[in-house]
Amino acid sequence: MSVVPAGHARKSVVLVYSGSRNPGGAEAYLEALFRSYHREDLKLVLISLGNWDVTGVLASSGAKVFVLSSRRVRPRTALEIAGIAKAERADLIVSQGVVGNFYGRVASAVSRVPNLVIVHSLLSSDYANPWIRKAYELLEKTMRRFTRHYVVVSGFLKSALIEAGVPADRVTLVYNGVGLKAMPAKTAPLGTGTRIVLGSMGRLHEVKNYYGLISAMSLLDSSVCLVIWGEGEERGRLEEIISIRGLEDRVTLAGWSGSLEHVLSTADVYVQTSFSEGFGMAVVEAMLAAKPIVVTPGGSLPEIIDDGRTGIVSDGFSAEEIAAAIMRMLEREEAAREMAEAACEEAQNRFSVETWASRISAVLVRQAQ
Repeated sequence: MSVVPAGHARKSVVLVYSGSRNPGGAEAYLEALFRSYHREDLKLVLISLGNWDVTGVLASSGAKVFVLSSRRVRPRTALEIAGIAKAERADLIVSQGVVGNFYGRVASAVSRVPNLVIVHSLLSSDYANPWIRKAYELLEKTMRRFTRHYVVVSGFLKSALIEAGVPADRVTLVYNGVGLKAMPAKTAPLGTGTRIVLGSMGRLHEVKNYYGLISAMSLLDSSVCLVIWGEGEERGRLEEIISIRGLEDRVTLAGWSGSLEHVLSTADVYVQTSFSEGFGMAVVEAMLAAKPIVVTPGGSLPEIIDDGRTGIVSDGFSAEEIAAAIMRMLEREEAAREMAEAACEEAQNRFSVETWASRISAVLVRQAQ
C-alpha cells in the first residue's frame, strides 16, 4: 500500500555505498532493498564508491547506479555525491558504514539534502585496531549533527545509539527482512554415533569468535564436524588453530559461497558464536531453513533466538560454554526438531521481506518530506 498521498510525486533517494572486500549483511541488505522497495513511493539511486560485486549485481538488475572513485581519502567525492543528489532532485541521502556516512554527511551539508544513516553494527566491534577504532568513533561523534535520522536493524543497536547520546526520537528500529524460502525441517537424527555437521556463515573477523568455535570442537565428540563459510582477515589465524589442535579432518574453512541454500543444506545444526551481532541475518536464514540453532549472547542474537524455544543461547563466549550449548542441542533430538520448527515459523512471522519493505519504504518517505 502506497504511503505517498495521491497526486504527490515519488520521493527521490540516493544511497551511498562505500564497498567491502568481504561482502556480508550490508551487501545483502542493499540487494534486498533495491529488489523490494516500494516503487510507487520512491525512486532509489545507488552511488557506489568503487565498482564492487554488489554494484554490478544491482546495475545488471536495472537499478540506476553511479560509480565514483574507490579512494578513501578524496574530498572531491563529497562534491560529486552532492552534484548527483541535486541532478537526481534527491529528497534524502542515505548512507551506511564509516566511509559512506562521512561522504554522505558532507554531501548533505553541501547540497542541503537531509541525511539518513542505516546502522548495521557497532563501530566498536568492527575494527580490531584500537587507534583506528578511536579515530572512527571520534569522526562519528563529530559528524553526527549532519544526520537527520537513523534506522537500526535491532533493539540492541537502538539502545547503543541512545546510550551514545542520540535522541530516541531520531532512531527507528526496522528489523531486516529475509527472503530465503522456508524449507522443511531435516529429519535425520542428531547425536553421537553418526556424522554431525555444524555450519556457520560470516566474515572471518575477530568479532565472529570463530576462534572460540573452533576451539570448542576439541571438546566435542570426534563425530562432530564444522564447516565455516566466509572469507576475511582472520583466515590465517584460524588455519593455525585448526592445525595446532589437529582438527584438519573435522574443521573446514569453505570460503565464500553465493548459494545460501547449498550452505544451509549441508548443515545439521547452525551455530553463530559472535561477540556482537547488529542483526544476525544468517541466523534468520537458518531459522527459515528449519535448522536447530545455537548462538552466543552477543548483541542482537538473544533478540532473535528465544532460548529453549527457537534455539539455544550459550551462557557465554568461551570454548567450554559454546561446546556445552552445542551438546545440549545434540543430546535432545526431539527438542532440537521442535525448536527448528518453531524457529521457522517465528522467522516467517517476524522477519518477512514484505513487512520489512513496507516499513523501510515508509521511513524513507517520511524522512524525505
